[in-house]
Amino acid sequence: MSRKVRIALFPRNLSSLVEMRQQYEILFASQDFEPVFIVESEIVYQKLKSCGYGALRLPEVERQDQGHFKFVSRTRIGVFAIRALEKVFNEDYIRHNFLVGTVRLVLTIKTLRRMTNLALGLLCAEKIELLLLPGDRELGWIPPVIKACEELSIPTVISLTTMVPTDPSSELTQRSQHRKFHASAGCRTLFWNRIVRTFFPHHLSPDDHEKIFSPGWLVVALELMGMSSSNPWYQGMGRSNAIFVEGKRKLRRLAAGGVPERKLILSGSVALNDLVRDKPQKKLPLKIIVMVPSYAEQSLCDWNTHIKGVREMVCTVTQGDYEVILSLHPKSKLEDYIFLSEEFHCTISKEKFSEEMKNSDLCICSNSTTIEVSTILSIPVINYDYVNLNIRTWDDYRGVTVVREFRELIEEFSRITRDLSYYEFLCAEQKNMSEDILIRVDDFGAHFQEIIKEIIQGHRV
Repeated sequence: MSRKVRIALFPRNLSSLVEMRQQYEILFASQDFEPVFIVESEIVYQKLKSCGYGALRLPEVERQDQGHFKFVSRTRIGVFAIRALEKVFNEDYIRHNFLVGTVRLVLTIKTLRRMTNLALGLLCAEKIELLLLPGDRELGWIPPVIKACEELSIPTVISLTTMVPTDPSSELTQRSQHRKFHASAGCRTLFWNRIVRTFFPHHLSPDDHEKIFSPGWLVVALELMGMSSSNPWYQGMGRSNAIFVEGKRKLRRLAAGGVPERKLILSGSVALNDLVRDKPQKKLPLKIIVMVPSYAEQSLCDWNTHIKGVREMVCTVTQGDYEVILSLHPKSKLEDYIFLSEEFHCTISKEKFSEEMKNSDLCICSNSTTIEVSTILSIPVINYDYVNLNIRTWDDYRGVTVVREFRELIEEFSRITRDLSYYEFLCAEQKNMSEDILIRVDDFGAHFQEIIKEIIQGHRV
């Protein structure tokens, strides 16, 4: 290339920033590219700043429906009106009635239009020629930024590989408890949800045709603005031009979910490519890592149910002569879980979970993408699904055992830690599966740069 191509990377949160920083470094090392971060989150911006990275900051745009409500609620007449409504109607009615939904729809369209214009200005001013995204179904700035890229003929690629779920059932569970996602034919169904059910059925869950991915008023706004996904339950079904996939298994599953094969790029993963298990265990006892779930933080269950399950996980593995490490989810706060270290006399790691995983022999977790990492490292997994999410993603992983009862957890843990031949069988099964879920590349940097060149030249999208 005769000049450096300006490439923008758009991490929405600290989790997506981890892999995108690695991709940034690969692009920065090339003479052909000039990478730059675009961020909307203050937390991500400050993190990049503390690490010495520059970043383009998208302006803060308050959602119009929230902004107008704040204005009204601060006036005397507004306070009187809100209190009067609360006495006549319950909070659920006020939050979900037709008038409120309609106002939100109209104001959201106004906000999305403004955000698109701001994104157009930024992309033009910075002369961006390729945008790498964490996904194409997220809300916030993602839809208007993709829309702006479409108008400017800038290719958009979902470049994250470690955070792309292939089973929509995980998303369904999070939405089942909230009325705003219900789209049944019943009379209590919200008006705009019924509109989605009738006119935009591709937003209905493939597993439950009475649930939608986003509130009805938001779906209609995105559809009217030309920003909606053709199937938001799958990453890659949105308006991005391509999606990176780390292995053949995920490629097959996304294709089966409806993602066009022309969009799927078998790229491998910079985050996973160099993961190698340090010293596979050949004797007992084992070193155990417990990936502490974040079910309560994700509103999948109440705090008491969550902590009960976590206690059962930690209690099980700390009963014997094992080295036990606890690893927290990025959404979890250390102060909420420090009692585990004190009560069960184990260590809560502050290292990246992938580093701790490389030195471990057995992983105890709950419906986590860390199962993929464990499999790549040929580490057996006990998946304790104590809230019965019943996610089917790992059904064919013979080195992953799913248990739903505390008794089953104890029994499986006891078998693995006492029977070395059974443990070695599980390791072998994980190794066999790892070859299907990740393609390894000798020189990943050169490989990644070549894929980016092909995308820019129009050969891949």
